[in-house]
Amino acid sequence: MPETWEELFGSNDVVVYDTREDPYELVNLAHPRYRERNRELILSLNSMLNDLVAAETFGGAGAPWEASVKT
Repeated sequence: MPETWEELFGSNDVVVYDTREDPYELVNLAHPRYRERNRELILSLNSMLNDLVAAETFGGAGAPWEASVKT
């Protein structure tokens, strides 16, 4: 579970898409060309993912946020 920018990109293939604005997933917001301008978003998503994994793996009370699918 990477916690820093360096850990995140040092050992992972990071892919982030804005599926509302880019429904065909053509622009990876974590691509080196866009990475720095999306740094805050990427770190926030990483933190939320780490919280969710910790809650699922270590029997926590649950993540501090809720995911939902809108149809």
